[in-house]
Amino acid sequence: MRCFLAINLPEETKEYLEDIILKIEAKNRHQEVKWTETEHLHLTLGFIEEIDQDTLKNIIIDLEALNVPKDFFLSLNRLGVFPNENSPRVIKISLLDNGNNLPSINSFIKNVFIKHNIPVDEHPFSPHITIGRVKRPGVYLRLDQTIKPISFSVNSIDLMKSELTSAGPIYTLLKSFR
Repeated sequence: MRCFLAINLPEETKEYLEDIILKIEAKNRHQEVKWTETEHLHLTLGFIEEIDQDTLKNIIIDLEALNVPKDFFLSLNRLGVFPNENSPRVIKISLLDNGNNLPSINSFIKNVFIKHNIPVDEHPFSPHITIGRVKRPGVYLRLDQTIKPISFSVNSIDLMKSELTSAGPIYTLLKSFR
């Protein structure tokens, strides 16, 4: 089973991002980009490629100790790409961590993954929401859309199951850690 830990976004934030995606898509109609479906917009905190049920149960037990601070807010920041503007692969909106809560949450998750022999991303953590994936590298993208610094409250970290289908991914909530 494929899983990931995420911060799922409030509906109002998703609706705002849907409008942003439509505006960016209109400026880049001739580019091959797979835009993220509105219901799939989230901040990924950790990805588990393949896991069995027993390991999943043990990870859930360890994640129960995760402390999600009260009054935890994130804000939309700016539009950008990974890895760089000359060869974009991912179109993203970066996030500001108003209370600097994400580093300790990210560290906790990495330690749980390491304990259970789950590979961890060695790149520095860069909180963002993926809004599109470029199908062909080396394209020119018009990304001059202004992003309002909308803040949203984080109430939980969610463990999500990810099933890949020909119609696109299906995400199912397995457990919320509050």
